[in-house]
Amino acid sequence: MEARYVAAAQIGAWLSMGIVNIVVTWLALPMPGIDVRLLLHLYDVGQLLAVGVAAAFMVLLWRRFGPVRAFVGYAMLTLLSVAVSQLVLRDDLRGAPSIFGLSSWELWASILAAVVSLCIPVAAWVSRRLSRSNLRWIVVAIAVAIAIGHQFVLPNLYLGIHTYGTWFAATLLAGSIAEPLKPWVDAMSERSRVARVAAIVAGAVVVAVLFVPAPVAVQTQIGMLPGAVVARYKPARRFDVAVSIPQDKSEWFEDRGTHADITPSASRLVPSDAIVILFVVDAMRADMLSSEYAEQLPRMTALARKGVTFTHAYSTAPSTKASVAALFAGRYAGQIKWTRKKLRKKSLLWPDDPSPRIGDLLAKRDVESVVITGRLDHLRPQNGVTAGQRIELRLPANSSRRVVATWLQWLASHRRGGVFAYLHVFDAHSPYTPVGTRGSAHERYTGEIAEVDRSLGTLLDGLRALELEDRVIIVLTADHGEAFGEHNSLRHGGTVYEEQVRVPLVIAGKNVKSRVIDQPVTLLDLAPTVLDLFGAPTPGSFMGQSLVPLLAGEDLKLTRPIFLETRFEYAGMVFDDGVKLVVRGGMPELYDLRIDPGELVNTYDSRADAAERFGAFKSLVAAHRMKFQTD
Repeated sequence: MEARYVAAAQIGAWLSMGIVNIVVTWLALPMPGIDVRLLLHLYDVGQLLAVGVAAAFMVLLWRRFGPVRAFVGYAMLTLLSVAVSQLVLRDDLRGAPSIFGLSSWELWASILAAVVSLCIPVAAWVSRRLSRSNLRWIVVAIAVAIAIGHQFVLPNLYLGIHTYGTWFAATLLAGSIAEPLKPWVDAMSERSRVARVAAIVAGAVVVAVLFVPAPVAVQTQIGMLPGAVVARYKPARRFDVAVSIPQDKSEWFEDRGTHADITPSASRLVPSDAIVILFVVDAMRADMLSSEYAEQLPRMTALARKGVTFTHAYSTAPSTKASVAALFAGRYAGQIKWTRKKLRKKSLLWPDDPSPRIGDLLAKRDVESVVITGRLDHLRPQNGVTAGQRIELRLPANSSRRVVATWLQWLASHRRGGVFAYLHVFDAHSPYTPVGTRGSAHERYTGEIAEVDRSLGTLLDGLRALELEDRVIIVLTADHGEAFGEHNSLRHGGTVYEEQVRVPLVIAGKNVKSRVIDQPVTLLDLAPTVLDLFGAPTPGSFMGQSLVPLLAGEDLKLTRPIFLETRFEYAGMVFDDGVKLVVRGGMPELYDLRIDPGELVNTYDSRADAAERFGAFKSLVAAHRMKFQTD
């Protein structure tokens, strides 16, 4: 087949990927305005067109100067695909070797990436072989299905895999449409003026979208589109930063390793033999405590009315291991040392840090510490995440009902002395099937939370039956949230938008003053709070502040920053005034949560204080040498 037909097919295939992305954005991405949507389409289609033009140019050069034999061309395509895989695919596959207990993940991830990359030359060979038969239309259908489908599977995770999904689809499509494009290419050749005009327009668009920076609002939306494989790899434009840290916050923007311990609050809410229960519901969103779900969650709703409800509480990370490890260490996961170890033949990263944990510090005051997590091995104290907890109660199942029953049974025979208990219940974690498979994912998820609500009721009733209510402080929260399509995300782990990091937080007890607090708080505040409740000082290295004064009804302005982190490309920061910074791949986004709780309008370019906020984020990262990487 002549080179011009193959080159035209490359352009057509990559242009088709842009059209597919237009469909996906209308299906999955709400936009802040039609202007943003149109610019997104222009930049995305133009950049994918640029890939098509580059591919066409390479085809023409190869056909002109390269060897004639086809297998040499496939060999060169294989080398190109393998080389690219080491740059964009290797990190996405780093967890796979651990499944087989392979400790040298770098080597095995590289090998696996190379193997996966073979899909590109295979697609080129298959589509070419079938290009002259009617089967090519089946290949075209498969290519379109893959181009659309991969964007709905973990859309904000595994950028490299999505890149290869688009490349694979484009390669299949290019090989299949070369033959049908022949008449069109011949017709354009006869109309040279039309062809020249089309080439000039296409060239202008390509140059514009590659060299004229897109508005920040457009870059934000493109970053949520898995098929926008060019835009997501383009270096972010340079952003000016200004460092202006308020005096009352400056101590948090420096290394706290030598800071003195913080003395306990004067307020004493519980006796010395207090029982503090940290009840963590895996993947529970903050909005589940809204009035919309009050009838389905009566015990949680009643507890919120009785205690202090923090309406803007944030997990440090959208994943269990990072969030819980930070909670117990009093520092961010990016500050903790992580070491690769084997667990059940899997080689994974685990906290391996000498810093004191809650249980270690409470043991000095003869306070017992307990952890009950069902069968969640990654939360066992011996693996570092809940390190410091002295007693571990193992269960054969993860249900909240079993966790609560085991805890009440233990407590009935250990009534003397102070106790800090960590109860982690797993009911609401995906795939949301323990209560059945009927209904939408969100309906099943709500049903799982309702099951947890019943277990919470059993816990509260059990404490009353044991006549221990006066000694108890109960903290209801979650390790992270859960996404159901917001920001083109599903489940958790990938972003720091509200649906994945904002969590419920209710603290209740006999002497806790019932109130609703809108001041932003972080789960890092829980370690100082637990220590404070038992009259223990907080290490100066901890990155949170005690909430005990607020529980006692006092006014307290919290000065520590609230940082958000992931193991992917997202990080962020929440400010006291309700403004939130999201940083994705070095590009900042600013949202005013007071008027834009859905984080739809990126106001970075329009805010005069944007550079100061970005500067505060960079200063915090630099001061504490944040570097987060875990499985």
